[in-house]
Amino acid sequence: MVRILIIEDEIIIARFIERQLKNNFECETAIAVSAVEARTSMAAFLPHLLLCDIHLEEEHSGIDLIVDLRRRYAFEVIYITSYQNRSVIEKAAATHPANYLIKPIDESQLFTGIQLVMARIRSDDQAGKAFLQSDITFTLSLIHISEPTRQAEI
Repeated sequence: MVRILIIEDEIIIARFIERQLKNNFECETAIAVSAVEARTSMAAFLPHLLLCDIHLEEEHSGIDLIVDLRRRYAFEVIYITSYQNRSVIEKAAATHPANYLIKPIDESQLFTGIQLVMARIRSDDQAGKAFLQSDITFTLSLIHISEPTRQAEI
């Protein structure tokens, strides 16, 4: 199941996003209302996808948080923000987000903005499982081949 971390300092918006995710996707969700909570949640929850506000009412932006988290974790990110100016969008683009959604956001915009990313995550997850399974099978085959055959004593 896909794990999604919502990083949003406005709890009403975070709960709205969480409700839409649970209504439309098979996923586990967690909410972080600050960068500190986001860092703690990353280690415990290991999300596949982060939905991150850029303006977090803190010293650093959501973009700075994503840059920091990407040093330690692999995940997709979708920014959900009211920022539409060119410099902020360019700074966000440098982090290679899966999408950038402008607030205010409604149910259909959220669904559309997340659907393709969710499909890619599920596809990558299935490919990873298939690779892992083939790697295990290959390893077990090598172990079987390398074991000496025992001769029956007569």
